[in-house]
Amino acid sequence: MEHSGRFYAKILLLGEYGVIMGSRALTIPFTHFMGELSNLNEEKYTDNAFALESNRQLAQYLEWLKSKPEAARYLDLQKFEEDISQGLYFECTIPQGYGIGSSGALVAALWQRYNTEILPDGKPTAETILYLKQKFALLESYFHGTSSGIDPLIALLKTPLHIKSPGLIEPTGIPRQQYEGPAAIFLLDAGKVGKTHHYVNLFMNKCEEPTYLQHIKNTYIPLINEGIDNLLAGRQAGFLQNIAAISAFQAQHFSEMIPDEIREVWQLGLSSDLYKLKLCGSGGGGFTLGFTTDYARTEKLLKNNGFSLVPVFQHKQLTGKQ
Repeated sequence: MEHSGRFYAKILLLGEYGVIMGSRALTIPFTHFMGELSNLNEEKYTDNAFALESNRQLAQYLEWLKSKPEAARYLDLQKFEEDISQGLYFECTIPQGYGIGSSGALVAALWQRYNTEILPDGKPTAETILYLKQKFALLESYFHGTSSGIDPLIALLKTPLHIKSPGLIEPTGIPRQQYEGPAAIFLLDAGKVGKTHHYVNLFMNKCEEPTYLQHIKNTYIPLINEGIDNLLAGRQAGFLQNIAAISAFQAQHFSEMIPDEIREVWQLGLSSDLYKLKLCGSGGGGFTLGFTTDYARTEKLLKNNGFSLVPVFQHKQLTGKQ
Protein backbone atom coordinates (compact mmCIF):
# COMPACT_ATOMS: atom_id res chain seq x y z
CA MET A 1 0.00 0.00 0.00
CA GLU A 2 1.14 3.52 -0.81
CA HIS A 3 2.02 5.57 2.28
CA SER A 4 1.58 9.08 0.95
CA GLY A 5 0.29 11.72 3.36
CA ARG A 6 -2.25 12.93 0.80
CA PHE A 7 -5.65 11.31 0.49
CA TYR A 8 -7.79 11.87 -2.56
CA ALA A 9 -11.47 12.28 -3.29
CA LYS A 10 -13.40 9.40 -4.78
CA ILE A 11 -15.92 9.13 -7.58
CA LEU A 12 -18.46 6.33 -7.75
CA LEU A 13 -18.64 5.81 -11.50
CA LEU A 14 -21.35 3.17 -11.32
CA GLY A 15 -23.40 1.63 -8.54
CA GLU A 16 -25.08 4.43 -6.58
CA TYR A 17 -28.07 3.00 -4.71
CA GLY A 18 -27.90 -0.22 -6.71
CA VAL A 19 -25.02 -1.50 -4.61
CA ILE A 20 -27.30 -1.34 -1.56
CA MET A 21 -29.55 -3.85 -3.30
CA GLY A 22 -26.81 -6.15 -4.53
CA SER A 23 -25.44 -4.61 -7.72
CA ARG A 24 -21.76 -4.34 -8.39
CA ALA A 25 -20.04 -0.96 -8.19
CA LEU A 26 -16.97 0.76 -9.60
CA THR A 27 -15.20 3.60 -7.82
CA ILE A 28 -12.05 5.56 -8.62
CA PRO A 29 -9.74 7.94 -6.74
CA PHE A 30 -9.93 11.53 -7.99
CA THR A 31 -6.67 13.40 -7.43
CA HIS A 32 -8.01 16.86 -8.27
CA PHE A 33 -9.34 17.14 -4.70
CA MET A 34 -7.36 15.97 -1.68
CA GLY A 35 -6.77 16.27 2.03
CA GLU A 36 -3.88 15.80 4.46
CA LEU A 37 -3.33 16.09 8.18
CA SER A 38 -1.54 19.27 9.16
CA ASN A 39 -0.79 21.37 12.23
CA LEU A 40 -1.73 24.91 13.15
CA ASN A 41 1.74 25.47 14.58
CA GLU A 42 3.50 24.76 11.29
CA GLU A 43 4.69 27.76 9.32
CA LYS A 44 2.39 27.75 6.33
CA TYR A 45 -0.11 29.98 4.63
CA THR A 46 -3.64 28.65 4.97
CA ASP A 47 -7.17 29.57 5.97
CA ASN A 48 -6.77 29.93 9.72
CA ALA A 49 -10.50 29.97 10.46
CA PHE A 50 -10.93 26.74 8.46
CA ALA A 51 -8.05 25.12 10.35
CA LEU A 52 -9.45 26.10 13.75
CA GLU A 53 -12.88 24.74 12.85
CA SER A 54 -11.35 21.50 11.59
CA ASN A 55 -9.40 21.17 14.84
CA ARG A 56 -12.63 21.66 16.82
CA GLN A 57 -14.42 19.03 14.72
CA LEU A 58 -11.59 16.55 15.23
CA ALA A 59 -11.93 17.04 18.99
CA GLN A 60 -15.64 16.19 18.72
CA TYR A 61 -14.84 13.14 16.62
CA LEU A 62 -12.33 11.98 19.21
CA GLU A 63 -14.98 12.09 21.93
CA TRP A 64 -17.20 9.89 19.77
CA LEU A 65 -14.34 7.45 19.17
CA LYS A 66 -13.77 7.20 22.92
CA SER A 67 -17.34 5.91 23.23
CA LYS A 68 -16.53 3.06 20.84
CA PRO A 69 -14.38 0.48 22.70
CA GLU A 70 -13.50 -1.32 19.45
CA ALA A 71 -11.93 1.87 18.04
CA ALA A 72 -9.48 2.00 20.93
CA ARG A 73 -8.29 -1.48 20.02
CA TYR A 74 -6.82 -0.37 16.70
CA LEU A 75 -6.33 3.40 16.99
CA ASP A 76 -3.92 5.25 19.28
CA LEU A 77 -6.50 7.63 20.71
CA GLN A 78 -4.09 9.02 23.28
CA LYS A 79 -1.69 10.17 20.56
CA PHE A 80 -4.63 11.50 18.55
CA GLU A 81 -5.77 13.56 21.54
CA GLU A 82 -2.27 14.92 22.12
CA ASP A 83 -1.99 15.99 18.50
CA ILE A 84 -5.38 17.71 18.59
CA SER A 85 -4.25 19.70 21.62
CA GLN A 86 -1.17 20.72 19.62
CA GLY A 87 -3.23 22.04 16.70
CA LEU A 88 -3.96 19.03 14.46
CA TYR A 89 -6.40 19.72 11.64
CA PHE A 90 -7.34 18.29 8.24
CA GLU A 91 -6.27 20.53 5.37
CA CYS A 92 -8.78 19.59 2.69
CA THR A 93 -9.95 20.80 -0.72
CA ILE A 94 -12.61 18.08 -1.05
CA PRO A 95 -15.96 19.89 -0.78
CA GLN A 96 -18.19 18.50 1.97
CA GLY A 97 -21.66 17.25 1.05
CA TYR A 98 -20.71 16.89 -2.62
CA GLY A 99 -20.66 13.10 -2.84
CA ILE A 100 -16.94 12.65 -3.48
CA GLY A 101 -15.64 11.32 -0.17
CA SER A 102 -14.44 14.13 2.11
CA SER A 103 -15.08 12.11 5.26
CA GLY A 104 -13.55 9.02 3.65
CA ALA A 105 -10.31 10.88 3.01
CA LEU A 106 -10.22 12.04 6.63
CA VAL A 107 -10.79 8.55 8.00
CA ALA A 108 -8.04 7.15 5.75
CA ALA A 109 -5.63 9.85 6.90
CA LEU A 110 -6.35 9.18 10.57
CA TRP A 111 -6.04 5.43 10.07
CA GLN A 112 -2.65 5.74 8.41
CA ARG A 113 -1.30 7.93 11.21
CA TYR A 114 -2.90 6.39 14.29
CA ASN A 115 -3.66 2.73 13.60
CA THR A 116 -1.80 0.35 15.87
CA GLU A 117 -2.15 -2.76 13.74
CA ILE A 118 0.56 -4.33 11.60
CA LEU A 119 -0.75 -5.15 8.13
CA PRO A 120 1.18 -6.80 5.29
CA ASP A 121 3.15 -4.50 3.01
CA GLY A 122 2.71 -4.61 -0.74
CA LYS A 123 -0.46 -5.26 -2.68
CA PRO A 124 -3.33 -5.80 -0.22
CA THR A 125 -4.95 -9.23 -0.22
CA ALA A 126 -8.70 -9.73 -0.50
CA GLU A 127 -8.74 -10.54 3.21
CA THR A 128 -6.91 -7.32 4.10
CA ILE A 129 -9.28 -5.26 1.95
CA LEU A 130 -12.35 -6.70 3.68
CA TYR A 131 -10.73 -6.23 7.09
CA LEU A 132 -10.05 -2.57 6.39
CA LYS A 133 -13.54 -2.07 4.96
CA GLN A 134 -15.07 -3.41 8.17
CA LYS A 135 -12.99 -1.08 10.35
CA PHE A 136 -13.64 1.92 8.12
CA ALA A 137 -17.40 1.31 8.16
CA LEU A 138 -17.37 1.96 11.90
CA LEU A 139 -15.00 4.92 11.77
CA GLU A 140 -16.94 6.72 9.02
CA SER A 141 -20.39 6.02 10.47
CA TYR A 142 -19.90 9.05 12.73
CA PHE A 143 -20.34 11.31 9.69
CA HIS A 144 -23.29 9.67 7.92
CA GLY A 145 -25.07 7.50 10.49
CA THR A 146 -24.02 4.45 8.48
CA SER A 147 -21.16 3.66 6.11
CA SER A 148 -20.05 0.88 3.78
CA GLY A 149 -16.39 1.70 4.46
CA ILE A 150 -15.69 1.98 0.74
CA ASP A 151 -14.80 5.68 0.65
CA PRO A 152 -11.98 5.46 3.23
CA LEU A 153 -10.82 2.25 1.56
CA ILE A 154 -10.30 3.84 -1.83
CA ALA A 155 -8.74 6.92 -0.22
CA LEU A 156 -6.19 4.69 1.50
CA LEU A 157 -5.47 2.33 -1.40
CA LYS A 158 -5.51 5.06 -4.09
CA THR A 159 -6.57 2.68 -6.85
CA PRO A 160 -9.86 1.93 -8.66
CA LEU A 161 -11.95 -0.67 -6.86
CA HIS A 162 -14.45 -3.11 -8.33
CA ILE A 163 -17.04 -4.02 -5.69
CA LYS A 164 -18.24 -7.37 -6.96
CA SER A 165 -20.19 -8.21 -3.80
CA PRO A 166 -20.10 -7.17 -0.14
CA GLY A 167 -17.51 -9.86 0.46
CA LEU A 168 -15.44 -9.45 -2.71
CA ILE A 169 -13.69 -6.17 -3.53
CA GLU A 170 -10.81 -6.10 -5.98
CA PRO A 171 -8.41 -3.42 -7.21
CA THR A 172 -8.92 -3.04 -10.95
CA GLY A 173 -7.70 -1.12 -13.96
CA ILE A 174 -9.69 0.85 -16.49
CA PRO A 175 -8.34 0.65 -20.07
CA ARG A 176 -8.31 4.40 -20.63
CA GLN A 177 -6.32 4.06 -23.85
CA GLN A 178 -9.45 2.55 -25.41
CA TYR A 179 -11.35 5.81 -24.91
CA GLU A 180 -10.03 8.19 -27.55
CA GLY A 181 -11.27 11.34 -29.22
CA PRO A 182 -13.20 14.18 -27.55
CA ALA A 183 -15.23 11.94 -25.21
CA ALA A 184 -14.87 12.74 -21.50
CA ILE A 185 -16.19 12.25 -17.99
CA PHE A 186 -16.86 15.36 -15.91
CA LEU A 187 -18.45 16.69 -12.73
CA LEU A 188 -21.20 19.30 -12.84
CA ASP A 189 -21.70 21.47 -9.75
CA ALA A 190 -25.32 21.84 -8.59
CA GLY A 191 -24.27 24.69 -6.31
CA LYS A 192 -25.59 23.24 -3.06
CA VAL A 193 -24.75 20.36 -0.72
CA GLY A 194 -26.64 17.07 -0.51
CA LYS A 195 -27.59 15.09 2.60
CA THR A 196 -26.55 11.47 2.15
CA HIS A 197 -28.45 10.05 5.12
CA HIS A 198 -31.75 11.64 4.04
CA TYR A 199 -31.66 10.35 0.48
CA VAL A 200 -30.52 6.84 1.42
CA ASN A 201 -33.46 6.61 3.83
CA LEU A 202 -35.76 7.87 1.08
CA PHE A 203 -34.50 5.18 -1.28
CA MET A 204 -34.95 2.43 1.30
CA ASN A 205 -38.52 3.58 1.92
CA LYS A 206 -39.25 3.58 -1.83
CA CYS A 207 -37.93 0.01 -2.07
CA GLU A 208 -40.63 -1.14 0.32
CA GLU A 209 -43.04 -0.70 -2.58
CA PRO A 210 -42.89 -4.00 -4.55
CA THR A 211 -43.21 -2.47 -8.03
CA TYR A 212 -40.41 0.00 -7.40
CA LEU A 213 -38.18 -2.73 -6.02
CA GLN A 214 -38.81 -4.82 -9.13
CA HIS A 215 -37.70 -1.91 -11.32
CA ILE A 216 -34.48 -1.68 -9.32
CA LYS A 217 -33.73 -5.40 -9.43
CA ASN A 218 -34.87 -6.20 -12.97
CA THR A 219 -33.79 -3.06 -14.85
CA TYR A 220 -31.46 -0.81 -12.86
CA ILE A 221 -29.06 -3.39 -11.42
CA PRO A 222 -28.52 -5.16 -14.78
CA LEU A 223 -27.76 -1.77 -16.38
CA ILE A 224 -25.13 -1.04 -13.72
CA ASN A 225 -23.48 -4.44 -14.03
CA GLU A 226 -23.44 -4.33 -17.83
CA GLY A 227 -22.03 -0.81 -17.73
CA ILE A 228 -19.17 -1.95 -15.51
CA ASP A 229 -18.44 -4.87 -17.84
CA ASN A 230 -18.37 -2.59 -20.89
CA LEU A 231 -16.21 0.05 -19.20
CA LEU A 232 -13.63 -2.45 -17.96
CA ALA A 233 -13.56 -4.16 -21.37
CA GLY A 234 -12.98 -0.86 -23.18
CA ARG A 235 -16.24 -1.01 -25.12
CA GLN A 236 -16.91 2.72 -25.35
CA ALA A 237 -20.07 2.58 -27.47
CA GLY A 238 -21.72 -0.04 -25.27
CA PHE A 239 -20.72 1.80 -22.11
CA LEU A 240 -22.21 5.08 -23.31
CA GLN A 241 -25.44 3.26 -24.21
CA ASN A 242 -25.58 1.95 -20.64
CA ILE A 243 -25.01 5.45 -19.28
CA ALA A 244 -27.85 6.82 -21.43
CA ALA A 245 -30.19 4.15 -20.09
CA ILE A 246 -29.10 4.77 -16.49
CA SER A 247 -29.62 8.51 -16.92
CA ALA A 248 -33.15 7.96 -18.21
CA PHE A 249 -33.91 5.47 -15.44
CA GLN A 250 -32.71 7.86 -12.74
CA ALA A 251 -34.72 10.72 -14.22
CA GLN A 252 -37.84 8.60 -13.80
CA HIS A 253 -37.18 6.63 -10.62
CA PHE A 254 -34.73 8.83 -8.67
CA SER A 255 -36.33 12.20 -9.40
CA GLU A 256 -36.24 13.29 -5.76
CA MET A 257 -32.45 12.85 -5.75
CA ILE A 258 -31.96 15.14 -8.76
CA PRO A 259 -31.49 18.76 -7.60
CA ASP A 260 -34.02 21.20 -9.04
CA GLU A 261 -31.14 23.34 -10.25
CA ILE A 262 -30.02 20.74 -12.81
CA ARG A 263 -33.31 19.17 -13.93
CA GLU A 264 -33.44 21.21 -17.11
CA VAL A 265 -29.92 20.36 -18.26
CA TRP A 266 -30.45 16.71 -17.24
CA GLN A 267 -33.43 16.53 -19.60
CA LEU A 268 -31.50 18.45 -22.23
CA GLY A 269 -28.85 15.73 -22.14
CA LEU A 270 -31.45 13.01 -22.49
CA SER A 271 -32.86 14.66 -25.62
CA SER A 272 -29.48 14.87 -27.35
CA ASP A 273 -26.55 12.63 -28.19
CA LEU A 274 -24.01 15.10 -26.77
CA TYR A 275 -23.94 14.23 -23.06
CA LYS A 276 -25.76 12.35 -20.28
CA LEU A 277 -25.93 13.03 -16.55
CA LYS A 278 -26.24 10.59 -13.67
CA LEU A 279 -26.09 10.78 -9.90
CA CYS A 280 -22.70 11.03 -8.24
CA GLY A 281 -23.25 9.35 -4.90
CA SER A 282 -26.58 9.88 -3.18
CA GLY A 283 -27.55 13.04 -5.07
CA GLY A 284 -29.68 15.89 -3.75
CA GLY A 285 -26.89 18.37 -4.38
CA GLY A 286 -23.15 18.55 -4.77
CA PHE A 287 -21.69 17.10 -7.93
CA THR A 288 -23.51 15.27 -10.70
CA LEU A 289 -21.51 12.98 -12.97
CA GLY A 290 -21.51 13.66 -16.70
CA PHE A 291 -20.45 11.65 -19.74
CA THR A 292 -20.01 13.29 -23.11
CA THR A 293 -18.94 12.46 -26.64
CA ASP A 294 -17.50 15.97 -27.06
CA TYR A 295 -16.24 17.74 -23.94
CA ALA A 296 -15.52 21.13 -25.55
CA ARG A 297 -19.05 21.44 -26.93
CA THR A 298 -20.60 20.20 -23.68
CA GLU A 299 -18.55 22.56 -21.55
CA LYS A 300 -19.59 25.54 -23.68
CA LEU A 301 -23.27 24.54 -23.57
CA LEU A 302 -23.41 23.95 -19.83
CA LYS A 303 -21.38 27.03 -18.97
CA ASN A 304 -23.84 29.06 -21.04
CA ASN A 305 -26.50 27.62 -18.73
CA GLY A 306 -24.59 28.85 -15.68
CA PHE A 307 -22.81 25.68 -14.59
CA SER A 308 -19.16 25.01 -13.81
CA LEU A 309 -17.56 21.71 -14.83
CA VAL A 310 -14.60 19.76 -13.49
CA PRO A 311 -13.04 17.26 -15.93
CA VAL A 312 -12.51 13.77 -14.50
CA PHE A 313 -11.18 12.00 -17.57
CA GLN A 314 -10.18 13.15 -21.04
CA HIS A 315 -8.07 11.41 -23.62
CA LYS A 316 -4.50 12.74 -23.38
CA GLN A 317 -3.50 14.71 -26.43
CA LEU A 318 0.23 15.33 -26.15
CA THR A 319 1.70 18.59 -27.39
CA GLY A 320 3.07 18.14 -30.90
CA LYS A 321 1.15 14.92 -31.56
CA GLN A 322 -0.24 14.84 -35.08
